[in-house]
Amino acid sequence: MKKLIFSAILLSLFAVAQAQEPGKDRHDKMKHHKGMMMEKLNFSTEQKTQLKALNEDFRKQMEALKKSEGTMTVTEWKSKRQALASSHKAKIQNLLTADQKAQMEKMRSAGKGMHEKHDRMRLEKMKTELGLSEVQVNQLKQHRTAMEQKMKLIREDKSLDDAAKREQIKELMKANKENMKSIFTKEQLEKMKEGRKDHEKGNKVKREKETI
Repeated sequence: MKKLIFSAILLSLFAVAQAQEPGKDRHDKMKHHKGMMMEKLNFSTEQKTQLKALNEDFRKQMEALKKSEGTMTVTEWKSKRQALASSHKAKIQNLLTADQKAQMEKMRSAGKGMHEKHDRMRLEKMKTELGLSEVQVNQLKQHRTAMEQKMKLIREDKSLDDAAKREQIKELMKANKENMKSIFTKEQLEKMKEGRKDHEKGNKVKREKETI
């Protein structure tokens, strides 16, 4: 699991090229995140150059593989894609010094702690704003634990490549969203809906101000 988490950090850190280009907003966020993380790890000029070359080479390999999709079986194509991704992650990891790897591990641990803290704060906020009962709070905690276990099983399933894992996680999140509705009352669901609208409206105003 530790190796999987480390790989996930690498993918997030370096915004590895994908078969499909992400949307502009997502691309900009990933680019910003990559820059921040490289700064925190104190990447040398040589490392940045090597990383750029690795990502460009990987992008070309993925594009070539995509064009050959119809010349082999689905299983063979997925296997080749997985092999390319694994090789690319290994090459990126080899770029890091021992100190940088140790720093990434510290960042991973800190990130996990912040995530857990955020979850607790979010639950307390929901409890207050929606008037959740203790029964509902316990149901939400149990639901979250069950989701984490299911996500872990998907991520650790070696029979699935990264694309298949992402697809299964996407479907799991979709089902989770529907299952969550059974925990809340009709009034609470309406409050959540209104809260999302206000949040989206606030984000829209923020984006408009940033473009001025």
